[in-house]
Amino acid sequence: MKKKYLGFTLVELLVVIAIIGILIGLLLPAVQAAREAARRMQCSNNLKQFGLGLQNYHDVHSYFPPQRSGDVNSSINYGSVSFHILLLPFMEQQARYDEYLANRASNGHRASYKANLACLKGNVPYEACPSDSTARQPSHYVGEGGEGMMRSSYCGSNGDTLYALQQVRNTRGFFGGGQHYFPESDIDKGPNYRDVSAITDGTSNTIAISEMVCGSEPKTNQIKGNIADNVVSGDKGVTGALCSNIRADARTFDSSKTSTTTHTRGMNWASGSTALTMFTTIAPQNSPSCRANPSYDERGIFSVTSNHSGGVNAVFVDGSVRFISETIDCGDQTCATDPSDSIGESPFGVWGAIGSISGGEASSL
Repeated sequence: MKKKYLGFTLVELLVVIAIIGILIGLLLPAVQAAREAARRMQCSNNLKQFGLGLQNYHDVHSYFPPQRSGDVNSSINYGSVSFHILLLPFMEQQARYDEYLANRASNGHRASYKANLACLKGNVPYEACPSDSTARQPSHYVGEGGEGMMRSSYCGSNGDTLYALQQVRNTRGFFGGGQHYFPESDIDKGPNYRDVSAITDGTSNTIAISEMVCGSEPKTNQIKGNIADNVVSGDKGVTGALCSNIRADARTFDSSKTSTTTHTRGMNWASGSTALTMFTTIAPQNSPSCRANPSYDERGIFSVTSNHSGGVNAVFVDGSVRFISETIDCGDQTCATDPSDSIGESPFGVWGAIGSISGGEASSL
């Protein structure tokens, strides 16, 4: 009588292994999708904190924080302090803000660039999107004391303006540009304070803060996080179509058509410079950012970007957080007319409409 052996044959073992492999292959995308959904939810919560901070700031001061501020008696600071710094007391960071004020007394508002100040380094949890790993790394940009500076994944809206110069006021976006060290009487360059009465398009229809993927240093040709320079000669002629045309592929710039700068998006959370912590509602989400010259002060298009699939999160002036799809209508991307020179409806579709504070458009999300 033959003995019966209990066990698997080689063929049976291979079949079991194959089945397990298939199951793992099916489960991994679901696990990754669940993780990204959690990261996106956390990012949305970060923006909700910004929305609450803006409202609380307005309750105390009767206006929203300006894009840039500084010491009105001295130009040494460049009037560069960002809204991120001003919101600290309203986002449970009073101790960090107090330390900043103490250092400002001896260093002036130029302290916004001094990375040796502990209050400008470290980690503020709501400043980094969980899907943006670079945002959790200190900046390596050595210019203007930026080495070691904390980064931010979040940028403020300059609206649908091509004239998003850091020292010049604009009438279109939630953050209106300007620099504090210019006299208040200088209507073209002084600080631009918005109160809720200025948002005539409605607080639920006007975008305030959205996302940007932080760039890594040294510079790269990656679209997300970097800025393409020298796309045109002079300071005019930058359009959404021109920015889009400098792509080499979905992820990189064509280096034969442009150059990248050492200024990367989000590299200094304390600076209110347009290229670093602001965006424009012109080009579609995850489009290249580009400008005429490698300077903070030049005309340009600064796009919102994220590592979330299909679009970006954003908080509106009323504090509501919404996900904005890459397929949103962006109007005429060949338009080089600067709507900041006039009033009226945006030429950049629904995206431009939610960027303008008083365009009178009927468009909303």
